[in-house]
Amino acid sequence: MMMPVEKVMSDHIPTVNETATVAEAITVMKAAHSAIALVTHRTTPTTYGLVTAADIVSRIAAYGRDPKEFSVVEAMSPTSLAVSPELGVEYAARLMANSQIQQALVLRLGTPGIVTALDIFYRSDFDTRPKGPLDTSILADFKLSRWH
Repeated sequence: MMMPVEKVMSDHIPTVNETATVAEAITVMKAAHSAIALVTHRTTPTTYGLVTAADIVSRIAAYGRDPKEFSVVEAMSPTSLAVSPELGVEYAARLMANSQIQQALVLRLGTPGIVTALDIFYRSDFDTRPKGPLDTSILADFKLSRWH
């Protein structure tokens, strides 16, 4: 049986509101020792997307921009992947590879989680219990979501 994403995901992810500045997001992320933050809608606790350290470095730091002058929405990646907690880690890995992204939002009741390539690498059993060829027809309905 394939290990589900919920067994390897992280569920203690810092959160920032979509109205936060990049400087505020940096403060929250550094305090939590996290390279990722969930971005929520300003009026509801619904997740809007993700902002990563790589997003901030490539869109703000690399151009000498002042993080206090840009909103977190301007820095975050516009495209993200969302998966079910029951999805097998190998399928999540395939979706991430095909989408050329390193993390996916894990949608579940309550607080959403994140699964990253490093979570799969360090916490899953793909190396000790290979599953053989995957039935990729399962992935046909997955689409990248544009958050903004």
